[in-house]
Amino acid sequence: MLNIDRLIGRLLSITTKKNINLVILGDHGVEQLDCRQAIDLYSIINQVQLNFYTDQYSGTSFSFVVYPKS
Repeated sequence: MLNIDRLIGRLLSITTKKNINLVILGDHGVEQLDCRQAIDLYSIINQVQLNFYTDQYSGTSFSFVVYPKS
């Protein structure tokens, strides 16, 4: 089972490979990658799994911002 650090690490790894912008804001500070294409977050982690992690770590505030490079 993934913890929140591994979840964020997995997202950063995949966004690097897929060349997209991802900003993560939260308890872990700010991480930003400059990339080129938008991506559907659910194609990385399905909605049920993402909701599970959100519920499990309800004491942790974080959000994902995904957008195309301008």
